[in-house]
Amino acid sequence: MTLPRTHMTLTSGNLALLDPKNPEDDPVVPLVVVSGRPVDLPHGVVYVLREDLPLVEELITTKSWWDTVDILAIHVVGPILKAHPKEIRKWNKRWMTSDNLWLNRTAILFQLTWKEETDKELLFANIERHADHKDFFIRKAIGWSLRTLAETDPAAVKAFVRSHTLAPLSEREALRKIE
Repeated sequence: MTLPRTHMTLTSGNLALLDPKNPEDDPVVPLVVVSGRPVDLPHGVVYVLREDLPLVEELITTKSWWDTVDILAIHVVGPILKAHPKEIRKWNKRWMTSDNLWLNRTAILFQLTWKEETDKELLFANIERHADHKDFFIRKAIGWSLRTLAETDPAAVKAFVRSHTLAPLSEREALRKIE
């Protein structure tokens, strides 16, 4: 598939059609929704680049509700970081140490579609950091990320759950399809 020679760059409050400033081999990520609604553009797709992560972070913290955050975390942040693995540690640390629960949720969920390529050590560290979090949305994200990982590595998930104290909701969600 050949990518179009133009992409949309997100800016605060608007979308502006720009010529790409990235080399052809720099992966771009299709973003087909913004704030939960399909984007209808002449070129059909919005492309979000690694350089757009600060704006994506702004959207996560200002358009904060689970549906918008989950779309951005899983379908925008996840593919960008998968395409640019050297960026993972920097962004993950920023989001895991933030006081913003939606950034914490993003760090827990961004690998959700990575299947066998999930960095289990990173995911488990993120979960450990927030295992005692009182917020429903963090507890649900922990269970969801573990349940999804269990599709490809149920033994790792069982071992992790058995060796850690998780909120009942997180544990129930994690083990729901394997026990």
